Amino acid sequence: MINRIFSLPPNRVWRTYSGGKIIDQLYHAEEPLDNHFPEDWIASLTNASNPGREEMINEGLSCITLDGEEILFKELISRYPKEVLGEKHYDRFGAHTAFLLKLLDSAERLHLQCHPTIAFAKKYLNSNHGKTEGYYILATREEVEVPFIYMGFQKPPSLEKFKMAIEEQDIEFLESCFEKIPVKAGDAFFVPGGMPHAIGEGVFMIEIMEPTDLAVRLESERGGYVLPEAARFMGRDVDFALDMIDFTPLPAPEV
Repeated sequence: MINRIFSLPPNRVWRTYSGGKIIDQLYHAEEPLDNHFPEDWIASLTNASNPGREEMINEGLSCITLDGEEILFKELISRYPKEVLGEKHYDRFGAHTAFLLKLLDSAERLHLQCHPTIAFAKKYLNSNHGKTEGYYILATREEVEVPFIYMGFQKPPSLEKFKMAIEEQDIEFLESCFEKIPVKAGDAFFVPGGMPHAIGEGVFMIEIMEPTDLAVRLESERGGYVLPEAARFMGRDVDFALDMIDFTPLPAPEV
């Protein structure tokens, strides 16, 4: 096990939005295409949460080849936790990398969404991790005039008005609570749990986060795909989603 190098093959994960053509190009696919596999989860020990695809029991988990046998990366770590992770990491986090790393390539704007803080996740979701994220922009698509992200409320709504807009799917109002934050290669962003956000069209990034797939989505449809109701608020209701969201104003320069 000492000083061995393992190959991590692509680990494409199904998502509700489309993209992934640039990732295809990165891996020299013969016909790079946008589809519903716009993310590559790297060295992942995190299961993807995709209601309606429960039969894909290992979706999101990375595999490796060990002595001619393909096994889950988490199985390698369970066999050799200190050798793979190092003793200091193991002593602090146990047999887990304690992060999730992705390549993400968006062909369309993602759902307006929010992820839990650690405190919220512990209290309501039986999880020791929330889903604070960091973005590093690698590239943007030339055909997209102004690549952007939404991040935090620049024009915070009232709780009542925001709830009504979610229930009625008044997308124009929901988007009006944000300003478009332009992005370019080399930009980096920190997205703490509780902050509403969305990645815009044509953004290729590295994304690193806490090792969960916990999210509430404030929109029911993107790109012609309608979310199952259970997928919108993690099996809860709109009030659960609103409790997760930080309504503190966040001026664009602070983003």
